[in-house]
Amino acid sequence: MAGRKKKDIREMLFWKRLHYTLVKLDYRFRYLNNPEKYYDKVIEIDLDNLSPYVNGPFTPDAASKVSEMAAKVIENNYPDKVEAALIGSCTNSSYQDLGRAANLLEQAVAKN
Repeated sequence: MAGRKKKDIREMLFWKRLHYTLVKLDYRFRYLNNPEKYYDKVIEIDLDNLSPYVNGPFTPDAASKVSEMAAKVIENNYPDKVEAALIGSCTNSSYQDLGRAANLLEQAVAKN
């Protein structure tokens, strides 16, 4: 009997997860395929043409594309080792954003 109950619970959870997934897909499909219906203004950004930036060293005014930073280190005799960094956002980062950034840094430290 206990085996049957476990099977019933697993089956019930399967159907609940399936229902939740289908609801999520339906929501995404409706919004992604017809955003003008739900938003006042739609802005499209080509992410393939965006590059991550870093600021510094020594001042936030010295912004550079990550891909160009190695050349700037040589050209300007900047330190070639990052020993300290500040993480922030002009868009009022959420706790989750900063947590993800901290996790990336922990991974980088563990790797080196």
